[in-house]
Amino acid sequence: MLRIKTKLQIVAAVYAFLPVITVIAATRDRATFLSNDFQCAITLGLAAAVSLVLAAPYLPGFGWICLNQIKELSRFCSDIKSGLYRFLPLPNEPTEAGYENEILALMRTMNWMTHKIANRENELETCVRQRTEELRRKNAALMKARDAAEASARSKSIFLATMSHEIRTPMNAITGMAERLAGSPLNPRQQEFVSILKTATQSLLHIINNVLDFSRIDANKVEIERIPVSIRDLIEEVTDMFRGATIDKDIELIADIRPGLPDAIEGDPLRIKQILINLMSNAFKFTENGEIALTAEPAKDINNPAIEINVRDTGIGIPEDLLPKLFEAFSQADGSTTRKYGGTGLGLAISRKLARLMNGDIHVVSTPGTGSTFTLRMPLTVCAEPETALPCLPRAFRGKPVITFIRNSNTRTIIRQHLDAFALTGMDMDPTMDCLEAVLSHTAAPDTLYILDMDLSLTRKTAIIDLLTRIHVRPGHLIAIGNTLKTGKRNEMLPTGTPFLTKPVKPYALVDTIVRVLDSRRTEGAYKENEFQCGMDDIARPTDSHRLFSVLPRRLNNAHSETEKGFQDDTAGSPVPNTDAPDPGMLHTMLEDLSLQLEMNNLKAKQLMTTLSPLLHAMGLRNRTRQLENEVRRFDFQNALATLNLIRTDLSAEYRSES
Repeated sequence: MLRIKTKLQIVAAVYAFLPVITVIAATRDRATFLSNDFQCAITLGLAAAVSLVLAAPYLPGFGWICLNQIKELSRFCSDIKSGLYRFLPLPNEPTEAGYENEILALMRTMNWMTHKIANRENELETCVRQRTEELRRKNAALMKARDAAEASARSKSIFLATMSHEIRTPMNAITGMAERLAGSPLNPRQQEFVSILKTATQSLLHIINNVLDFSRIDANKVEIERIPVSIRDLIEEVTDMFRGATIDKDIELIADIRPGLPDAIEGDPLRIKQILINLMSNAFKFTENGEIALTAEPAKDINNPAIEINVRDTGIGIPEDLLPKLFEAFSQADGSTTRKYGGTGLGLAISRKLARLMNGDIHVVSTPGTGSTFTLRMPLTVCAEPETALPCLPRAFRGKPVITFIRNSNTRTIIRQHLDAFALTGMDMDPTMDCLEAVLSHTAAPDTLYILDMDLSLTRKTAIIDLLTRIHVRPGHLIAIGNTLKTGKRNEMLPTGTPFLTKPVKPYALVDTIVRVLDSRRTEGAYKENEFQCGMDDIARPTDSHRLFSVLPRRLNNAHSETEKGFQDDTAGSPVPNTDAPDPGMLHTMLEDLSLQLEMNNLKAKQLMTTLSPLLHAMGLRNRTRQLENEVRRFDFQNALATLNLIRTDLSAEYRSES
């Protein structure tokens, strides 16, 4: 666009040159045009026209007409643009319309628009201040409400924790008294009452513990340890707890530790075990038959090393639309679940919170009618501590044939993996009656070993007993496995002397049983690593086992008497039923086993130490026991073995002083 000055020059040029050009055009064919005077006049006219065109924008009249007002409008608009609201100085508005300069009218309109804009901005600023103040008050109220809610939640958590703890203390006493009462002479009706009392107190104690754990987690009072953890030991401990649950249900309990998983990792064994117990409890609660498998394996993601522990069941399953609320506190997949199966809905919520505190998580995959798989995934940090020595067979027994008759295919596969690791040959048979008869008629190897599943669905009990007897009297040998059986039932079904292993079968228990069956020597506990691998002679024990065994009964009886006396003092006026003292033979075996595990640098020594510590403390060996506990906890197995030998030496010295 052309500027106003340029436009004025164009207009002035038109009006200035038009008369001159007209005169030239009119006189060009006449003699006058060529006269000197006319040429001078034309030249002066052209010069005047050019001067007028160039000077037109600067003539006083043009500025008076519009240019000054336009410049003022331009400055005014620039000020408005920069946020400076001002008004143009104008004369009073004329009383009659149409008599005012158009530019002045424009300026007056712009003043009015500026006034409106300024008022609108003032109103907006006032509104913003009011809204900001209102928002500040609301935020203050919300913060106050939030603080009150947090304080209420903390108070609730503290109350729940305190209440749960205060209730748990007398509940433990009630549970303990119920246990003692159950061990006293009672008639059948009284035994039934005590059984109901024990079940009710244990259920209530479980609920109280869940509430206490949830309140601790909610209050951020849970501390996660980072210590060496044996995954194999954890899984075996958890499956041991649930072996009895398979008696009343047709359930195959499976424990499977996949290859590639280190034995020792860093973690919190107590919390991991708590999570697995919760998951296994749910699996048994909602599974009536089939199998429940506890599996540990390394995750497939090589970029993020992790361990995955799966609890898989063949229970009722969970609909997909109910999975999102499964881990919410005080909620279950179905409202009828609480009425039918019981529970508070806290177990899974606690488990997920604990998993996330350990930088892990829990996921579930489920199909209604087929079952569910809960997966605990945690970061895998390999511990540098010595790993558990795997059990093995003496060289003389390697390559022996072993034939298995196991109902469950998964259990059969795991047992065969153990046998392959022990360098044992053989085959796995379909556990049917015809198949067993065929094996009996064709197998004649004198050292053949049979592993028979006692959970086979054979039609008649007499056929089972007859079959077991026939296998037992043949040149081969027999090992029975199955779910936990009552002693009387086991004695009735198995030939005398037949070893029985409960499912899931532990590798070291299996190898120990195989050795005891194949060898006429009966061993106590596992074999020494050097005997298995190197064939060396037995290492001499630092003390005489006979002397040690002779001292233990008196020590244990004294400790038991002190405990009974203290208990009677605390419960004066109440009858206290008699209970048996701890078994010295069991303690003697445990001391021998602990010494063996320490020699082998075996992490199972920690598990044995947990059981032995209370007994050793009760026998008055507090200082030595504390030292032994600390050394085992630090995995200083060499010094721990020396300390254990000192304890055994002290006990043997006591025997010598008495004799």
